[in-house]
Amino acid sequence: MTIGVIGDGFTDRYWVGRVRGQSAEAPIPIVDIEGKKDFPGGARNVAANLTSLGADCFYLERIQQNYPTKNRLLTESGLQLARWDEDDWCRPYERADLVELVDADAIVVSDYAKGSVNEEVIQILRNFTGQVFVDTKRDPGAWIGSNAILFPNLKEYEQYKQKYDWFPQVVLKRGPEGLAWMEYGHITFQRASRANYVVSVNGAGDSVLAGFVRAYTEGWGIMAALEFANEVAGVAVEKPFTSTVNLSEVGEWNAKSTN
Repeated sequence: MTIGVIGDGFTDRYWVGRVRGQSAEAPIPIVDIEGKKDFPGGARNVAANLTSLGADCFYLERIQQNYPTKNRLLTESGLQLARWDEDDWCRPYERADLVELVDADAIVVSDYAKGSVNEEVIQILRNFTGQVFVDTKRDPGAWIGSNAILFPNLKEYEQYKQKYDWFPQVVLKRGPEGLAWMEYGHITFQRASRANYVVSVNGAGDSVLAGFVRAYTEGWGIMAALEFANEVAGVAVEKPFTSTVNLSEVGEWNAKSTN
């Protein structure tokens, strides 16, 4: 099964340094930068995780000079001191760009509200006959009546609750409380988080989306897909930076594969 991923792609850039004192100009530390690490973020991270989890996946890119960059300043111990964003906008997809999606069996939409997914794109995707998975930071109303499975976090759900309660298929991301499956505003079942400890939550929502899609498109039931998504996210947050997870790290997949 081929999975097409579209949406806002970023570069997650981490500046890692050593604190050598307090600034005399403001109550902030002085940091000597010792290294820089770049990772795919946003829709690029979703696609990277799907690929790492063994899916036949492609990310539909929009050609532009630079990806939007999310910069984070970290100490060598992992403490995040600051974040700043550059080129915080993505060129919108055009109708011709979407032709490539005809070869996909399922589509994942990672919409960070940075411009790549506009109303025209949504209307085209609503006509897709395969399964669509949507994680959006915007009002989800344009997806009502489609066959999409939605992936809001708690903040997004509360902000657009009246809209989300129209959907029969919602995976609610509840952070440390795990995941819940909702139908028309009612929790049908839920699964607790599988993380033992947390190092970084950057990209955790992307890993939930990728994990659920990977399992669901393999024919796993909803409860099993939620368990797998929790397992993937649990592995991801135990890693530093924005991380990908591979199948060898996920016990749920290994257990199911040997049964």
